[in-house]
Amino acid sequence: MKKRILSFILLLVMMLGVIGCETGGGGNDTPKPDDNTPIVDPNKIVTDDELATPYTDQLKLTQSYVGKSFLNDGIGVVTLSNPVDGDTAIFKEGSTTFTVRFNAVNTPESTYKLEPWGLSASKFTKRILNNAVKIVLQADTIKTNRLDSTGKRYLAWVWYQPTEGADFRLLNLEIVEKCYSTSKAAGMLYADTLLDADLKAQKLNVRIWNRTVLDPDYDYSETGKYLTLKEIREQYSGTTESHEKVIVKGIVTRKIGPYSAYIQQQEDGVWYIGSTKLVDADNKPFKAIDENPEMPFVGSNGNWFVGEFDTKIQAEGGVAGQSLYEYCSSAPGFGLSEEEWFATLTVTEPDASINHPYIVKDGEWYGVYLYGGFTGISSKLIIGQEVKVAGNIGTFYGALQITGVTADGIAVLNKEISEPHIYDIADVSSLSVEGSTQLFGCLVELHDLTVYSGYNTKTSDAFTLKCQDAHGNKINIRVDGNTAIHQYKTGEKVQVAAATNTTAAKEYYPDGALDDDATGIVNCWQYFDGKTFSSIKGILTVYDGDTDGTPELQVMLTLVKDITFDGE
Repeated sequence: MKKRILSFILLLVMMLGVIGCETGGGGNDTPKPDDNTPIVDPNKIVTDDELATPYTDQLKLTQSYVGKSFLNDGIGVVTLSNPVDGDTAIFKEGSTTFTVRFNAVNTPESTYKLEPWGLSASKFTKRILNNAVKIVLQADTIKTNRLDSTGKRYLAWVWYQPTEGADFRLLNLEIVEKCYSTSKAAGMLYADTLLDADLKAQKLNVRIWNRTVLDPDYDYSETGKYLTLKEIREQYSGTTESHEKVIVKGIVTRKIGPYSAYIQQQEDGVWYIGSTKLVDADNKPFKAIDENPEMPFVGSNGNWFVGEFDTKIQAEGGVAGQSLYEYCSSAPGFGLSEEEWFATLTVTEPDASINHPYIVKDGEWYGVYLYGGFTGISSKLIIGQEVKVAGNIGTFYGALQITGVTADGIAVLNKEISEPHIYDIADVSSLSVEGSTQLFGCLVELHDLTVYSGYNTKTSDAFTLKCQDAHGNKINIRVDGNTAIHQYKTGEKVQVAAATNTTAAKEYYPDGALDDDATGIVNCWQYFDGKTFSSIKGILTVYDGDTDGTPELQVMLTLVKDITFDGE
């Protein structure tokens, strides 16, 4: 009898142990599912339905959202305005539309650049959000970041109700379980659950965790690879013949007729505190870019953190968990509004008096020529607007360019007009074909140049002015055939007009061909012979199409306001 009782007690203890294993161990978020990893074939493409989501199935939304507002209270019901990609969407609350970057995930890109599994991740997120019965956004209540590092996008946990009456599911977590992103939830709400789900997803060896099975939606010929203009300058030269498909973005600097333009892009900014540049354990600076959602925050030890990195710099007067924005809007002496804070977030040079994180964006600018053929891309290119452009790497007489640009391949990212950066060149002798490559494609301003020679292009209104400064340093000014210059009868004013129809049998007018309205076309270099520009702006480029094939620097003239004659 005693043996039976002991056996019964032992069996009871074992059963309680099993129950405990099934319901416990989930950290402070949710009970941890069992450790049985779903069996999927890592040698084939898997569908979303083949990947189980035990952590998402068990996690519950416990915070009340009824009658609350995400924008005001940190949680609330929203409606979908437009899904952007795998980890970003635009929502609407009342009459306010705003962009949300999903907390703790970073799916492969599918918009400004293309990456393996980016399109699949985007399709998954869009399908979920488009079919959701109800969507609730929840701000993080531990890290308390409301805005990402750009100051333009809210950070949120995205809960959705798949069917009427069903439990809400955390999309951020489900994205991790579907192997579309690793977890980046350190120090945030649901961190334990996301980490456990991440570790389990890695064992599946599919999608982002598999380097042998290719994404069927990604062109591995590297079609549409996003490159910065700096990367293009560093990776390619004027002899490049790759015709690689790329995506670039930048501010429209100048236009050349109706078909082509130049864009410029500045290097990414980096985070500073005072005069100290914030660097990671490998001494690499923390870049502040649109694709990086990490905003500095105050850690539990009172130091400033960037992501999981402790800067070891004390946040004076800060409260643990405060984001940079919250710190600046509440710390003594600040009290900045969201707009005021964002306006002061980025500066052009380090400032030792700023004792909290800020962005220094003082890097060089890079430029490139966009060739649109005869596709009429000009209508989508406005000087000063930021655009994203798809095309192919190419060259023309020693100059790098993006070719094959069409109106469909141009997206306007920001319609606000920004003054394109101008490099003021005080000494022409500082420029050289070999030493000025970073400036190629950028807007420059030169001074006190006198035209001493030149040559015309017989089949168009294009011509080249050979110029020198007071010390005999030489440089060329190019007037493209799509930039027909007209003169006025009085003074030395010139006006850049639209391209004119020309033929091989055209006539040249060294003195201008005045009509009854006292205006006329200037289509040859002789009109400028002996004249001096007190200042002239244009795009610096290189040209090796002269008779001897020697590369020469030249400045492309495009606007009348860029010319000032001596004495004006």
